[in-house]
Amino acid sequence: MKAKLLLLLTLVCISFYSNAQTKEALKNSTPEQRAKWLTDTMQTTLHLNADQYSKIYSINLAFAQKTQPIIQSDDSKFSKFKQVKEMQDKRDEDFKAILTKDQYKLYEEKKDAMIGTMKEKYKNKQ
Repeated sequence: MKAKLLLLLTLVCISFYSNAQTKEALKNSTPEQRAKWLTDTMQTTLHLNADQYSKIYSINLAFAQKTQPIIQSDDSKFSKFKQVKEMQDKRDEDFKAILTKDQYKLYEEKKDAMIGTMKEKYKNKQ
């Protein structure tokens, strides 16, 4: 249960589009698959050009590879969240350097909306 909750929380922060794949499919996916899925989703929403796509994919892949052992570890939920959050902040800064101002604004809006949705779902389950 801990792993599923952490994975869900991680994926919310990784992605602002949870409806494209089920949680189970994401749990069983490789970092490469998660990076490609997220980058493809960002391309559709943010209209990335080829250069942006390549750079964003590299960032997403590195992030997915770094988070894999954290997700699978036996650390506490708080510890995992803290580790992933630090990496997310770095990743967002990298995105900011690649995306246009309008693209980054839209990215932030979508991410914030998804986090709000997930918080509501979590509240309703308790």
